[in-house]
Amino acid sequence: LLVCLVGGPDSLLVAFDKGTGAEVWRSGATGADGPGYGPPMLLKAANGADLLVHWNPKAVAGYDPQTGKRLWAVPLTPAYG
Repeated sequence: LLVCLVGGPDSLLVAFDKGTGAEVWRSGATGADGPGYGPPMLLKAANGADLLVHWNPKAVAGYDPQTGKRLWAVPLTPAYG
């Protein structure tokens, strides 16, 4: 999968099949105020599972990289622009 910051209604993150370009899933971020400047990052969680993490202007959130389901979010308030 290729996960991109796209923006728009219910499409903050969109995953595409890297071979065909077909959309696999899309995930909006509840409370997000635009995509922000941080690209999504693929990390290993403490339990060994893959975790997609994205920092948007309102929260840091973790997603299931195969489905786009948001698993958790921690609100934040930047002190700049």
